[in-house]
Amino acid sequence: MKSHRFIRFPPYELVPTASVMMLLGEVQAKIEHIRNIPILPGDRDELKILYFSRAVHGTTSIEGNTLSAEAVETIVREPRERKLSNDYDEQEVHNVIDALNSIASDVLHGMNEEFSVEYLNRYHRILISDTGSLNCDETEIGTIRQQEVTVGRYRGAPAKECSRLMTKFCDWLNEASYEPRGYVKGCDLAWQTVKAIIAHLYFEWIHPYCDGNGRMGRLIEFQILYRAGVPDIAAHLFSNMYNKRRPQYLEELQDSHGDYNDGSYPSEANIQRFVEFALEGYRRELDEQSSSIYSAQTTVMWHDFIHSRFPKNPSNVEQRRKRLALDLTHPRFQNRSVSFTEIRELTPALAIAYLNKTDRTIRNDIYALLEMKLLQQDKNGYKPNMEILQGFFSPSNSNVD
Repeated sequence: MKSHRFIRFPPYELVPTASVMMLLGEVQAKIEHIRNIPILPGDRDELKILYFSRAVHGTTSIEGNTLSAEAVETIVREPRERKLSNDYDEQEVHNVIDALNSIASDVLHGMNEEFSVEYLNRYHRILISDTGSLNCDETEIGTIRQQEVTVGRYRGAPAKECSRLMTKFCDWLNEASYEPRGYVKGCDLAWQTVKAIIAHLYFEWIHPYCDGNGRMGRLIEFQILYRAGVPDIAAHLFSNMYNKRRPQYLEELQDSHGDYNDGSYPSEANIQRFVEFALEGYRRELDEQSSSIYSAQTTVMWHDFIHSRFPKNPSNVEQRRKRLALDLTHPRFQNRSVSFTEIRELTPALAIAYLNKTDRTIRNDIYALLEMKLLQQDKNGYKPNMEILQGFFSPSNSNVD
């Protein structure tokens, strides 16, 4: 295979530089934190929908799907109940949803079938069927391609070599352990993340199908992570990250194998930059996800704290003030202060509570909550004083009661 000698097995190993090892340590710690952190079932289910929707939108958007993130989330929440765009875009989204749900169901029921060409062909059929793909006719869906393909500047591996390469690829995926150079015991989730990224990279190099290779590569990446024990919300992060950083994602894919000259690519590939790019982006996504979970937990604690500051049988006035304190923690008002003029009709419940009440009543309620340390005031208005829940204060904010 003169043209693609860089595609070799066993795959290239990541060089465990100091920066890489730090990234791996952070990824391991953040995944374990997300996996073990307690969260209310309602908040958990909402986060599952949110990150599942982002993954579906990310992986399809990279391929040119025009449905918005909001439209994809609607399909996830209300499957097959409404039309949002042209049939191709909507069917493509439904197919990705079906593929991800199928993987999740298999893992949850302990049906982790070994990777094989036939197994991957089955998922290709799920992804491509009924989309009216211009690159595949019906007989090519779910089969290794028999023709040469070029995507952008990249020429896929020779068609006659694809079956052999995919068999080697699946054999590597099925190896019982992954302990490359620099392997640290106890950090298996981080090393499986590296394996998932390299698998994604190799799949794109081989480009074994007539269409849908990008979606398939990212699907395999998710599957490796989920099988390894990464929580689904964390395993879904890669597709959204690649979409948010699409130009760099595509550039790093191209740079990993170099340019085609005189009938071949360079004999050596470079996985280092792509893997480091993916790890660094994943670490950022895990940071944001941890913050979202922390915010949900803090809101629960804050609501409990508010309830503790009022009597078990509050008067009408106390009940109204408690309602105000609780409603100001609604996600719509996070990270901003609410002005005095907004409060009267901030929520339907407050609109009823302040019906026929004067502005003086609202001011009295605000002042009472400020005295109780449940609100804080800044130049833009009022917001919950949730900093009071911090367990340990730094010197810079040690003046908080």
